[in-house]
Amino acid sequence: MKKMAINIKVDSVVKEEAQKVAKELGFSLSGVINAYLKEFLRTRRINVGLREEELSDWAKRELKMSQADYRAGRSTSFGSEKEALVYLGSVIADARNKENQD
Repeated sequence: MKKMAINIKVDSVVKEEAQKVAKELGFSLSGVINAYLKEFLRTRRINVGLREEELSDWAKRELKMSQADYRAGRSTSFGSEKEALVYLGSVIADARNKENQD
């Protein structure tokens, strides 16, 4: 494969920081840019993240509770969407029956 050079304008501080991070990860900046361009061609999308997203306090609490439920065996797994929908239908039907009995 023939390699070509391209010239792009980028802030010098951004370039230096990007080179440091690439080096820490064991890559060259050129390799990172090539990988990004290949991903761009494959997906036809541009993904830009300015910062890593942080979970909200509510989401953190919910995640901890679901992890505790999973560890305690209070979870259900399904082999297919249909199984999950049948299960949810039975849960809803049971709840309605209970409401009607009260």
